[in-house]
Amino acid sequence: MSQPLNKKLTNFESMQQKLKLNLTQIVKDNFSLKQENLDLKKSLLDFKSICSNLHKLLTQTHSQLIVLEQRLVNLEHTSFDGVLMWRIDHFKERHAGAVSDRHLSLYLAPFYTNRLNNIYKTK
Repeated sequence: MSQPLNKKLTNFESMQQKLKLNLTQIVKDNFSLKQENLDLKKSLLDFKSICSNLHKLLTQTHSQLIVLEQRLVNLEHTSFDGVLMWRIDHFKERHAGAVSDRHLSLYLAPFYTNRLNNIYKTK
């Protein structure tokens, strides 16, 4: 063979070897990326599960907060000294509703004659 062909063949073999090394590295990187992708999918599923649990807990806590707020309002409006003072919020709207037969009654928070006696409610 001629010298230029030998040189070209050597260059070609060198390039082929480099390409094989590059291909090997690409295959390794591809495998690593696939593994990382699987790990990320698992982490995402775990994260979704945690978010779902937190959402349920938040909903439950919100419901409990509403119940506690209502109990607090009832306690704030409950009288324990036997004196009844009935404050009607939004009286004009409620009066107009009663006149137009939309709302026929108003309810009052319970009151006591004292802390140990009977509870009374007014309607």
